Amino acid sequence: MFLKLNILLIFIISFHNSAGISNDFIDQDNYDFDYSDENLQFKKSAPLTKQGQLPNQCPSRSTGGVKSVSNGMFQNLIHQECELGSPSLWPEDYGPTAFNNPTALNNFDFVIVGAGSAGSTLANRLSERSDWNILLLEAGGDPPIESQIPAFYPFVMNTSYTHNHFGTKSPKAGNGFKNGPYVASGKMLGGTSSVNVMLYVRGVPEDYNEWNVTGWSFNDVLPYFKKSEDNKDFPSNKYHGTNGPLSVKYFGSTPEISTVIFSGINEIGYKKLDDFNQDQHIGFVESQGTLINSERCSTARAFLSPIKNRPNLKIIKNARATHLIMNNLKVDGIKFLLRGRSMKVRARKEVILSAGAFESPKILMLSGIGKSVDLKPLNIKQELDLPVGYNLQDHVISLLNFNFLKSAPPTDKISNYFDSLYAYLNTRTGPFSGVGCFNILGFINTDNKTSNVPNIEYMHFCFLKEQNNVDRILPNLGFDDQILSTVYKTIKEAPMLSAAPILLKPKSRGTVKPRSRNIFDNPIINFNYFDHNDDLIAMVKGIKEYRKLLNTLSFKQIEISDVRMSFPECDKLAFDTNSYWLCYLKYMSSSASHPVGTCKMGEKSDSSAVVTPELKVKGIKGLRVIDASIMPSIIRGHTNAPTIMIAEKGADLIKNEYK
Repeated sequence: MFLKLNILLIFIISFHNSAGISNDFIDQDNYDFDYSDENLQFKKSAPLTKQGQLPNQCPSRSTGGVKSVSNGMFQNLIHQECELGSPSLWPEDYGPTAFNNPTALNNFDFVIVGAGSAGSTLANRLSERSDWNILLLEAGGDPPIESQIPAFYPFVMNTSYTHNHFGTKSPKAGNGFKNGPYVASGKMLGGTSSVNVMLYVRGVPEDYNEWNVTGWSFNDVLPYFKKSEDNKDFPSNKYHGTNGPLSVKYFGSTPEISTVIFSGINEIGYKKLDDFNQDQHIGFVESQGTLINSERCSTARAFLSPIKNRPNLKIIKNARATHLIMNNLKVDGIKFLLRGRSMKVRARKEVILSAGAFESPKILMLSGIGKSVDLKPLNIKQELDLPVGYNLQDHVISLLNFNFLKSAPPTDKISNYFDSLYAYLNTRTGPFSGVGCFNILGFINTDNKTSNVPNIEYMHFCFLKEQNNVDRILPNLGFDDQILSTVYKTIKEAPMLSAAPILLKPKSRGTVKPRSRNIFDNPIINFNYFDHNDDLIAMVKGIKEYRKLLNTLSFKQIEISDVRMSFPECDKLAFDTNSYWLCYLKYMSSSASHPVGTCKMGEKSDSSAVVTPELKVKGIKGLRVIDASIMPSIIRGHTNAPTIMIAEKGADLIKNEYK
């Protein structure tokens, strides 16, 4: 074991230095690494004998045989690390060619802005037409190593690989977060599909039927879900596909607490589902994810990597789209910044915005497409009057924290981390092949127990006792210092389970507006959570329904108890009353990172719509929006799979038009 840990310490140092991970992960307070010593000694003034800590040096003598084997192991681990983040996975950057020869930008039929969930899918499908030349502009670059390992998703959030959007605080929500509700929006190939938790949850048929848009009913869109999907866990199933580029499967690891959750929900009358994406939608489920060989299967991995040498598709990385090029209400191309230089590309047929629910409307408004009341304060000339940036919807999420098994001994945290990484790099197994208990989901209806349509979802977070990287994970979600302090103290004493109720069908609507004329300034995001009182009532009911689990035999056996967050305004109220939870939600509510609706799709007669059922921007030629922003209303699931579906259908709409 010591040999393995010794080698893994070398590897972890390399891994952290190359990937930019904080060295807090390896607990430097306990270890001082002597890089000059070929045996990698651990220096400490006193021997380290506490459980999980290593001795201060290896006293064993050696003839060199063991060292030879260990060097081989070390080289193998480095090779595995390099394979995870190898640039050879990703398409080549066309940026240097375009930068040095701008005339190379005069030969494209379609220009797609954003290589995220929608844009990567579109680039693949449109470039299937060999007579079309496609240019894909992406604001970021290649994903980091951490993006590839399922358990490392928190280490990508709130970094240079994300846009780091924050919503404004309101009197009703988001006040327990330093900068307001944080949204993890990816800025790299794959976009948010390269930073999300990979859960593949489409919603329910009613979601798409309620859109009430021609050609977008559930029966219309199901073939496009199946077209993209490669799901071998459910072969010969009318709801799933098995030949698409997007690999969908169960995670390689789920913690033991999941057994307790499934046992507890049975005691209070809920059942375990086989698959939420089929015909049963009330109950708890172990969700599938977008995974390939226990690595993240982002849309970049699924749709771009296999065609990285396709000659009629070019991708410019680190290119920031700024303004549409318009002439008499026809879009001819788009301007973008590359290495500080303003450049422009012409599109013979269309420009397609796939930059997401915040960036797509921002580009439209900075180009003069929007409401005068939003454009005039920034001295932007209005070119077209459309309700861009309105109809913002998101899943508001809260956290209920519990500790359990206080009497359990602390984990051997050093061995756990190293053994887990060793297992993952060599065999793609172990805890790092999963996302903790995040994939344990629950779906209920708080108003109608007989309904098959949920209005509340539950997600789960798990933390080990004395888990030593939690100080890197939680700050990335934006919690204020008081909340972080309570959580840190709790985890030192016992493992922690966080249950996260999510409002699936909010009635509140928000807005997105440009902050300035500078494309690099994030927009002003007003989620307007709980503006409609029914949303608050539903969330409180969801909280109380989950708390029924605390009285089950299953949960009592693990010594579960509340972790009380201290908010002076709420502390005056009786705990576990409606008044208390209404107050609690003012602080402990944030974004589930599922923003949609800001370029609403609707019939041509719908004055609140920005795009038509063909995803064309109303009143202008040569421009479409194809991403999550076109959803008329948010779905009762997670938004990655539906966004890919929208791109699949959008690609066919374009192909059929130009056939």
